[in-house]
Amino acid sequence: AFIDDLNKLLDTLRCMAKHPTLEQVACGGDDGIPRIYKIYRTKSRVANDEDFNLIRAFEKQPGVITALAFTADGTRLLVGSTPSQPVRVYQTSDGKKLGELSGHVGGVFALAAHPRLAQVATAGHDGSVRLYDLNTFQLLHTFIPVPLLTKSQP
Repeated sequence: AFIDDLNKLLDTLRCMAKHPTLEQVACGGDDGIPRIYKIYRTKSRVANDEDFNLIRAFEKQPGVITALAFTADGTRLLVGSTPSQPVRVYQTSDGKKLGELSGHVGGVFALAAHPRLAQVATAGHDGSVRLYDLNTFQLLHTFIPVPLLTKSQP
């Protein structure tokens, strides 16, 4: 059954992420503003341009938002975008930017936080997966998950 819509988004929505423990969802897209919404409406709908379910809007990103992820405890939101931009890490409680994960070539289209460690995996346009420490924002490892073979290789 239909529950509600995110009616403030006028531009294309490109990604969403469910909060790991709360009834909340983060969304982002062409307007470059990551937002966190309550999933369930707590006030009756009226015909105005309301946005009752909005919990927080974060700073505008320098590009289109193409990936979002919460950390396992839900205290941080990771925001990936395109073109080549660092992944930004925000505190969900107050929207403060905590740091950036740099080194990407092209857009970032996938983010995954480790369920127990303070680490995140990022992937995107260049085909590489990068692992970062979320406490220091340092790159730990880069690898290509599926190497492509040329015709001259066996």
